[in-house]
Amino acid sequence: MRSRREFLVGSTALAAGCWKGANPSFRTVEELRIQSAAEERAAHLRMLEGFRVAADATRTTPKPGKDLLADVPQLKPLGKVAVRLHPRFGEEPGPTRSKLGGRFAWPAGEPWPVSEQFGIPLVPVLQLAADDAPPGFPFAEHTDLFQLLWTPREPLKPQAVWRKRGTGPVADPPPPSPIAFPDLVPVPCRVFPERVMEYPPPEVLPSTLRDQLPEGSGTASRLSVCPGTKVGGYPWWRGEPGKTACETCKWPMDFLAGIASAEWTETTRDRWKPTEEPKDETGFREAAGLKLPGGAVNVFVCRRCVGWPVRAVTAEKT
Repeated sequence: MRSRREFLVGSTALAAGCWKGANPSFRTVEELRIQSAAEERAAHLRMLEGFRVAADATRTTPKPGKDLLADVPQLKPLGKVAVRLHPRFGEEPGPTRSKLGGRFAWPAGEPWPVSEQFGIPLVPVLQLAADDAPPGFPFAEHTDLFQLLWTPREPLKPQAVWRKRGTGPVADPPPPSPIAFPDLVPVPCRVFPERVMEYPPPEVLPSTLRDQLPEGSGTASRLSVCPGTKVGGYPWWRGEPGKTACETCKWPMDFLAGIASAEWTETTRDRWKPTEEPKDETGFREAAGLKLPGGAVNVFVCRRCVGWPVRAVTAEKT
């Protein structure tokens, strides 16, 4: 069985070589993007060898420099527990464990989902086991494993699966299509779940509370909602929140998870960079090798509609 890294290297080489030697005048913008992204992915994989994280490691969020509740105690009942997943490169855990990308607990013989629009296989994005989830995470009845996949094209079209962990044979995911965007396919990462408390971003608060926030909404945003890949809590936005209504029933959807290109940003480093990582290293901050539209996507679910449809909304209006 091929390792996940061998699989990614092979897929990257295939994508990079699809148009090698072709006359540039006949290459489309899309082909050039895929080739460039494939070359960047190969370089990223080589770089990650110097940033392997052991399976028994931990990641810890530093304490905030300012206590929001001391200034606005009315925020306390609005607090929600989120789980920062801290994806890091290293030995991939088994198929029933929580992870970003890689080999999911997909039963052998069960058809792999295919994009209706592009006719290509979806790629595994996030698998979350119930024991790593925050309180109240919406697992479907009699399930303990959440799986998120999406079409590796834009706009991102996600698909969610809730299943019961089993012990039967597990299928390998099909290789990404040559027309998949490599930077929308996560490098397989182990996750290091950590629970943190979040509060609503200023943009969604009533004006009576927003006016009490310290030093303007920018500081409050950095303190209240963590960026990076996480489950539960509040969605992280760059600016005004995106539209999150269900496309079928038109009701607001529930926030499930955020998938991010980077775990922290220039403006959030001091608050959200784990204490175990003293240096601002790309190999830790961007281990999954993703370059998502808007820097991150928030995934929502509608539990009113049959099948619990999910929707991905970019964190920044584009």
